[in-house]
Amino acid sequence: MLKWILGLGVAAIADLYLLFVVGGAIGAWPTVALVLATAFLGVLLVRSEGLRVVRSWRAAVAAGEVPEEGLLDGLLVLAGGALLVLPGPFSDLVGVLLMLPPVRRRLAARMRLGIERGIRAGHVQVVSYQVHAAPRPGGRAEPPPLDVIDTVGETVVEPRRLPESTD
Repeated sequence: MLKWILGLGVAAIADLYLLFVVGGAIGAWPTVALVLATAFLGVLLVRSEGLRVVRSWRAAVAAGEVPEEGLLDGLLVLAGGALLVLPGPFSDLVGVLLMLPPVRRRLAARMRLGIERGIRAGHVQVVSYQVHAAPRPGGRAEPPPLDVIDTVGETVVEPRRLPESTD
């Protein structure tokens, strides 16, 4: 964790240095305009790429398929947009690269492999929850059909009983 914090600190200092170098070469006002333009571009790209990822997810789910682009793609789009909003040429370059689908797919695949290795080694634990819709007026929400209880690596599946009606 300390490596990541130090790496981000060094990257921020290098980015600031590069911003001053660019400012010295082209002037203060053009540098400010460039920073604002890349921030605006970042917001537009996050919106368009984010919507594209969401549409892809919805289409795959509607077709009963596993979405090709996963949650990692969406997170990388968000990270790319955040980097574009931050001032600095290095963060802008990395942000633009994260907006490119081929780069994002390769990075997401590498991240997925790292997460899978962490899960197998026991360093990463995955917890999932199922959310159910609220009851409609005049009706009641149906509970899920099964409860899954995980105890020390052993999974027990018990049928869930509906509460008895007091009508």
